[in-house]
Amino acid sequence: MTAMTAGTFATWLAMVALAVLAAAGGAQPVVGDLVFGKIDTTGPGPGLYWVDAAGRLGTILRTDGGRFPNAVAMADDNRALVVAMSGSPDRLLQVAVDGSVTTLVGVLPDGSPNGLARDQDGSWLVSASLVNAVFRVDPGTQGLTTVYAHGPESRGIVNAVAVEGTTQNYLVGIYGSTLSSTTASVLRVDRSGAVAATLATGASWEEISSVGWDWDVGRVTTTKFTAPEFVRVGPGGAVATVAAVAGANAHVLAGDRSFWVGGDGLVRRIDAQSGGTVQTHVLPGFLPTAVEIYGHRPLRTTGSAASGQTLTFHLNSARPADAGKRFVLAFSMVSVPGVPLPDGRMVRMGVDTFVIANAGGVLSPLWNGGTNFGVLDAGGAATARLTIPAGFSTSAKFRFYAVFVTLDPAGPSGIGTVSNVVPFTTNL
Repeated sequence: MTAMTAGTFATWLAMVALAVLAAAGGAQPVVGDLVFGKIDTTGPGPGLYWVDAAGRLGTILRTDGGRFPNAVAMADDNRALVVAMSGSPDRLLQVAVDGSVTTLVGVLPDGSPNGLARDQDGSWLVSASLVNAVFRVDPGTQGLTTVYAHGPESRGIVNAVAVEGTTQNYLVGIYGSTLSSTTASVLRVDRSGAVAATLATGASWEEISSVGWDWDVGRVTTTKFTAPEFVRVGPGGAVATVAAVAGANAHVLAGDRSFWVGGDGLVRRIDAQSGGTVQTHVLPGFLPTAVEIYGHRPLRTTGSAASGQTLTFHLNSARPADAGKRFVLAFSMVSVPGVPLPDGRMVRMGVDTFVIANAGGVLSPLWNGGTNFGVLDAGGAATARLTIPAGFSTSAKFRFYAVFVTLDPAGPSGIGTVSNVVPFTTNL
């Protein structure tokens, strides 16, 4: 790991601060706006940008020609951003929406980081092409470990990483092309770093640029530069076309069975069922390196759901109207199909006996007296604690999926926020 002194980091921060521009009219992104990175020097130049529902473009952070935001994700507080920044050395940074760099999360090997995902333990997964590997960054210690090494570039180039929803294994996108005589593939890598399965491979998968997970159908999604550009991995590794988006370079699942896809000079909202275009923001001179939806990850966990342990759920809504609103947190053994709301949003958790038991208060003792029901504080935050009684066999492993909603009579369908789904494993 490359060493960095406090003085060196302070100097670098000062250099970045000179490049910070206020967003349009002093505004900042709000929940549902798109945040994306840009590394090319055309148009307004490299930096971190956002666009609102009306297509207005704002700037979070402008960077000089030697520093490029290659990947971005919501931070644990669901307000700041975590950015994989290339630059010698490459860094993983936490950036506030006003453009100030607040935290050095970790120093990366100089390897052109290109993908970023949060693991279930709170660490960050970063894929890097020049070193052809996926790394784990511990935000507490800034420690760096190798999760997966793909070997020589002749086998293809590591170009993307995500976490598979149902298994919590890792999805690694390998960029390959006939031109370079390398093999493109989507790999499932288990938590020991071994390749558990090749989910897709061959000429149909050339030039993979991002990987993800479609919670609504339980399938792996990818973008690639070869047509068709936005696809799911179908049965047997077949290409299941979703939509054609020229230059597709990044994608993210929205809350209503749609995806935002970043392409050549645009970000486009795609209906995940029909493949039709719902909305397009034209961004001349932009090729987004990553696309994130601001404020759409309000639920995370810390701790353990093993026998005798406590799993803490952290609720952090960035929606101002959620302050002081009641919330309901529940879990299910079913992730597909979810529950569609009348307004089109999805509660990505199926209704089973556990959901009914949660809602009915039957599981209140496990929730430390019903902490899965409550009121968000003035900052939109709350915690809930699930304690698993001691004495259960450690060999039993059950997967659950947790979601919370806020109750708001003024919100669509009487619901304010529908959280992201967070899987967890227990031996309950």
